[in-house]
Amino acid sequence: MDIPTPEPVTGAPRLTYDPAWLAITRAFHPYFSSSVEQIPLPDPGVMRRKVAKELEKINAEGFLVPDLTSGSMFDDPPLVRTTAPVDVAAIQHFVATAPPQGTGGDHRVWYTNSQTRQFCDMLGIEDKVNPSGNEGKKDKVHSKGNRTGR
Repeated sequence: MDIPTPEPVTGAPRLTYDPAWLAITRAFHPYFSSSVEQIPLPDPGVMRRKVAKELEKINAEGFLVPDLTSGSMFDDPPLVRTTAPVDVAAIQHFVATAPPQGTGGDHRVWYTNSQTRQFCDMLGIEDKVNPSGNEGKKDKVHSKGNRTGR
């Protein structure tokens, strides 16, 4: 018996966003609660229709992504729409935004999560994890690696 073997993979793996998962994220986003009380979800049939509508929108319009042809992805490039697969690394730049545990961080200080901001910007949804209004408050906010400047 002859069993074909796959070709060896060279280079780093390519991680891309799954459009169906992103549609689910968009559809459920209005129900994201940062309070103790969860916003009630509609029945499953309604949510399935909302997810399908978001997937149609994603397939038609795509996402806002950095235009990497304009320069380095760290130079705050302009955003463009694409319907092509989106690499995670093109959107989310993983950087430390708070000091490591045990190095003098302050639990009273807000450390903005730039990866969440970048993800929300791509989807065109409100960033409910990093509420706006925290930026610019001296001694209350620290933001590092925030590509969008929001």
